[in-house]
Amino acid sequence: MKYNRAVRDAHPTRVLKDANLQAANLEGANLQKADLERANLQETNLLGANLQGADLGKANMVGANLERANLFDADLEKANLLGANLVGTNLQGADLEKTNLIFGNIDVETGLLSPASSSYRWLSNI
Repeated sequence: MKYNRAVRDAHPTRVLKDANLQAANLEGANLQKADLERANLQETNLLGANLQGADLGKANMVGANLERANLFDADLEKANLLGANLVGTNLQGADLEKTNLIFGNIDVETGLLSPASSSYRWLSNI
């Protein structure tokens, strides 16, 4: 599936709230600081995407591929990442409060498995 250039290079002021991007191919997309609150990103390919500082609160990311994506300082509060691939994903500083990471594929590079990680504090709230 091709994606729109406006989505690929989302500007911080671009609002993609409630967008339906289910199963879209957004590999390598620049979505830095994009507003994707409540967006449907189920089964979406976000391999290597830049989502630094993006608002993904309450987003549906079930089964999404976020391998090697940059989610530094992203807001993922109450997002659903059930079964998402997070191998090599940067989650440093991300807000993961009440985020569903059940059955997610997580490795040490995410920053979630180290007590020194800024995201570690949210593990008890997940």
